[in-house]
Amino acid sequence: MTPSIDLRLQTMMRSVQQSILPALDTEDSLAQEQVKLLMGHIAALQLQCGKEQDVCDLENQHLKALALDLIAKAEGGADTQKAINVMTQALEDDNYVLLSLATENALAATDASEAFKSYSWDAVITYSTEAAKRAKDWFKPMGF
Repeated sequence: MTPSIDLRLQTMMRSVQQSILPALDTEDSLAQEQVKLLMGHIAALQLQCGKEQDVCDLENQHLKALALDLIAKAEGGADTQKAINVMTQALEDDNYVLLSLATENALAATDASEAFKSYSWDAVITYSTEAAKRAKDWFKPMGF
């Protein structure tokens, strides 16, 4: 029988709590801190196990929405248009890493119109704020 990931995590937590933590010198604050951090990681893994792909899919959806929004509003010269074309291709290829890089390059285009720069700033701040909130929720079990 292959033990489940959840059972393995429970066993690790029990080992840390019942064997390792009590054996540590109470005066060794670094060791105490590290064991508690390890326990936080294990607790987070227990809660998050099996949900990783859903989180990645959600992040991908939000990046795609940002990219589509920026593509629709894009104004500027040759560098901006080239960057937008690369973003469009990355969307068609459904490649998260390339889309992320292409979006970053589009935002860095030096010949974008002032209106597009202003719009992009607001869109990226909104996107980043929402991403930070999702990350905070994801790492909440660790006390971060």
